[in-house]
Amino acid sequence: MLAGIALYLLCADNEEGAEIYGAAMDRDQARKVYDVAARMVRLSPVLSKRLTVRDSAKRIVDEQTASYYEAIPADAGGNLGHNPHGIVFDEILTQKNGDLWDALRTGMGTRTQPLMVAATTPGNDPAGWCGQMHLEMERVAEDPERAPHILVFLRNLPMDSDPFDESNWAWPNPALGDFLSMQAIRDEAIEARNDPAKENAYRQFRMASVGRLHRGTVAKTVAGQGTVIGSFGLVWPGPRGEVGPYSVVHPHTGGCDCGERRSAATQRGAPGRDGEDARPVEVLDP
Repeated sequence: MLAGIALYLLCADNEEGAEIYGAAMDRDQARKVYDVAARMVRLSPVLSKRLTVRDSAKRIVDEQTASYYEAIPADAGGNLGHNPHGIVFDEILTQKNGDLWDALRTGMGTRTQPLMVAATTPGNDPAGWCGQMHLEMERVAEDPERAPHILVFLRNLPMDSDPFDESNWAWPNPALGDFLSMQAIRDEAIEARNDPAKENAYRQFRMASVGRLHRGTVAKTVAGQGTVIGSFGLVWPGPRGEVGPYSVVHPHTGGCDCGERRSAATQRGAPGRDGEDARPVEVLDP
């Protein structure tokens, strides 16, 4: 998809001197989209007549409009000074911060019809840059007037949905049954049930759930006080970085002395997503 958008912006958008950049964690990852675009050019009689592929520079050139598409390194400072007409940003969950995004985004101000497109798996840290970006996109999806220049398309399995229920799999996996194998997901689900570490990856990369699985002591908040209700529980934090409606105490120290040493979650009161009191989660027997 990103490759097709990059090529459209390059030669079908009537932009003179268009600069199209492919960004990702590093240039090797950005090259994955570039490689698809280059192959599309080579396989198309129409595109191959107009565009020149320069693999050594990871650049596709349109001499007719003096435009190019290029895979760039992930050095924010080195990407200042660009004048992008288009940005295709792959897997922003790999970005430690928003420096590269901001460097590219602010360079688009002189263009009359710029477009920045990002496609990503959700991150597993709701408080991180990608997590905060996801939160903002949720808000925009709920209220488009918040940022009318942004189009949001989310396919995340809600946290309260069962990731092992096959009827829930199609929503986060629209290609299921087409070029994505149902059996492949069934195999992954079996492995995820048996291994908490694999369940994290399964929820994040296959179900596009936002948060992270924790094994540890589970607590609920009662009038702002931490109350231990079990151990070795299943916890799935919310996308806003809040721990409510679920709270977790440090899994290694078992550290919940409710009188003296409450977890960060219980100290904050562990509010729910909409400000409701925190609710206990299902607690698994050790």
